[in-house]
Parts: sequence; C-alpha cells; structure tokens
Amino acid sequence: MPGKLEKIKIPARLRPGDTIGVVAPAGPFDRESFGRGIQILQESGFEVYTPPGLLDAKEYLAGSDRHRARFINRLFADKRINAIICARGGYGSIRILPLLDYQAIGENPKVFIGFSDITVLLNVLTDRSRMVTFHGPMVSTLADAPAATRNILMHAVGSSATIEIKANRGTTIKPGAASGTVCGGNLATLCHLVGTPYAPDFDDKLLFIEDRAEAPYRVDRMLTHMKLAGCFENVAGIALGYFEKCGSLKDIYEIVADTFREASFPILAGLEAGHGYHNQTLPFGIEATLDADNHSLQYHWPATLKTEDKGQRTKDRRQRTDDRGQRTEDRGQRTKDRGQRTDDRGQRTEGRGQRAEGGGQRAEGRGQTTEDRGQRAEVRGRKTDDRWQKTEDRGQMIEDRGRKIEGSGGYLKWEVGMGTWEVGVRPSTSSGETKSECN
Repeated sequence: MPGKLEKIKIPARLRPGDTIGVVAPAGPFDRESFGRGIQILQESGFEVYTPPGLLDAKEYLAGSDRHRARFINRLFADKRINAIICARGGYGSIRILPLLDYQAIGENPKVFIGFSDITVLLNVLTDRSRMVTFHGPMVSTLADAPAATRNILMHAVGSSATIEIKANRGTTIKPGAASGTVCGGNLATLCHLVGTPYAPDFDDKLLFIEDRAEAPYRVDRMLTHMKLAGCFENVAGIALGYFEKCGSLKDIYEIVADTFREASFPILAGLEAGHGYHNQTLPFGIEATLDADNHSLQYHWPATLKTEDKGQRTKDRRQRTDDRGQRTEDRGQRTKDRGQRTDDRGQRTEGRGQRAEGGGQRAEGRGQTTEDRGQRAEVRGRKTDDRWQKTEDRGQMIEDRGRKIEGSGGYLKWEVGMGTWEVGVRPSTSSGETKSECN
C-alpha cells in the first residue's frame, strides 16, 4: 500500500448492522424527507442513531453553534457509532469550526458523509484531523436520489474495490492527466474559507468544484477571488461537477477556460457529483488520477479498511509501542545499574576517606601520646636536675661544714640517699695522726 496512506487515517469499512449517527451542522431540514432518508438507511441494513434535540431549530440554523458542534464531537468519541452522516446542508457549518475537537476526531476516524455547506467540514476535517471524508448524499437527499446514487454511496463506504468516476457527458477544458489527493466541493463554500485559518491547502491536489443557483458572473467572481488569493497556483488538476441553475453550462465552461487560460494542468468538466440528480460519492483525502482526455477520475485504493485490517494495524502499533516501552525500561535499568555502581564507588571512596580520617586521628593520637610522653620525660628530667642540684647543694653544704669541722676539730655524720657519709676529725692518736673515714 502506498506510503501516503500513513499520512492520513482511513476509516473502518461499514457492514450491515453497524450504527450510523446523524448530525445537523448547518441549517434545519424538512422532517418528511429526513424521515424517508432514515428509512432508506435502515433498509440498507444499518442501525440509525439520532441524538435527542437533533430536530431543534434556531431560525436558519439547526440549533445553537455549541449545540450543533457538541453532536459532532460526541458522535466521533462514541465507540458505538461506526459512521456519521449529515442531515442537510444550507448554512452554518463555518460557524462551528472553532468549537470542534480536531485531535479527538482524528483519534476516532469514522466515515463522515455530506456535501453542499458540509464542504467546510469535509475539507477542514481532512486537513486538521488527517482523516478521509466523503462528499456524498445526506439523509434529506437520499429520499429523492436514484438507486444508482445510493449504490455508489454504499460501494464507497462498504467495499474493498477502488472507485472510478466516469464523466459520460464530460468536456475536456484542458487536456492531460494528473495525480493528486482529491479535495474541494461547493465553490461558494470554499471561497468563504479563503483568508481564514481554516482555508484548505490545494497544493498538489485534484480540486473538485460544483455549485447551484449561482449566476455566471458570481462564478466568475469567486474563481477570480480564489485565483488572486493564490489558491490555484500549485493545484494538480481541476474537475467540475454539477452547476445546476447557474445559467448556461457553455458560459460556465468559458469562464473556467478564461480563468485558467495560462494553466498547464488538466481540467475536466461534467462529473456527476454535487447538486444534481446523480450525486456520486467522492472520497476526499485519497489519491487519484484525473484523466481529462478519457473523462475519468480513478482512485488508487479503497477509501475504507476492513475491520480486521484496521485491528491488525492497531495491534502492530501497540506492539511497536510495547517494544519502545521495553527499550525504555531496559535503558532505565541500565541507568539504575550505573547509578548503583556509582553509589558503590562513592561508598567505597567514603569508606577509604573514613579510614584515612581514622588513620589520621590515630596518628594524631599517637603524636599526642608521644608529645605527652616527651612532656613527662621533660618533667622527670627537670626533677632529676632538681635532685642533682639539691644533691650538689647538699654536697657543697657538707663540704662547707667539713671545712668548718676540720677547722674546729669536730665530727659530722650526714646521710645522703641510700648511703651514710661520715665526715669528721677524730682525736689525735698516740702517734699524733689525724684519720678521715668514709663509710
């Protein structure tokens, strides 16, 4: 399947028993034709859901802006709704554009069908929500549509076959063939979007345009306005649908030829789509080839997917998401392991620091002890010096006293330390000698 499919969301294919929800984004509608259209959908095998308050009207609108926008947002979010079809066109779709939740709508792509004023929603949803939309009959127009129109609608939303639209009464305005994504719709409605933030991007697109009850000069004015705004500078090709009650088709085709006289892209007129008897369904957002020479618009692939195909794609996306989650978890675990190793290294470094600090403290303690011992030794040395000094002083005293005793013929006994010193002069012996004793 071409890579461009990845850029746009394809809705699930409708099957008998699916539920189709009805919305009214624009004007009020005739209840009788609306009822007959509901019956046709039911007879085609579908359940039909009409929200409470859908039949409310506010002058030329089918309810307030918030009321109409709320129905669209809710039905896209409702998983029980498989497709959404508009009740009628008229006017008012442009008013609700700021109130739509484009992200939520894009997350829940569904078959969305309408035309005329619904052109606004078809193009904006395709551009902003990146989903395929369907330019085709609405509930109020189904009642008067031929069987072929209804069959083509069901083929577009419920078949695996590609769509080919043949312009049996087509006119080649500019020859050639080109491929691009189909977009467009009602000319007046597209013109009203120009200059707003919701203006479609027509670059590399096959632009389909149609209208009803617009005089030729108004068609000229709208085309000229869009041309001056640069809308057509890079289009791939143009296909014209019905221009009912717009005067002579010859005049309309001449206006188109004059507007694009310098263009090099193909232009085909006469597609049976839009405001006319046989409003064939055109998917928007799907690539096709416009062949102006052979009067055909050939789509490259189906506009819907089988439910199982859609489920498989969802399963594949979930698997990829799971794989990414597992890789993220693995990276987280590796980061956690690196963090744990860093913590361990930090703890070891801290332990070495603590041991070094303890060693320093012990060394400091040993140094303090050594210093204390030195101080005590110094004190003991001082005491020893003091004792020797005292001893020396005593010896000096003894020596002095000895001299005195010697001078006086006396005797002195002095105890020093452990020994006993006797210093003195004994009386003369018979031989007349003097004797000193020291024990």
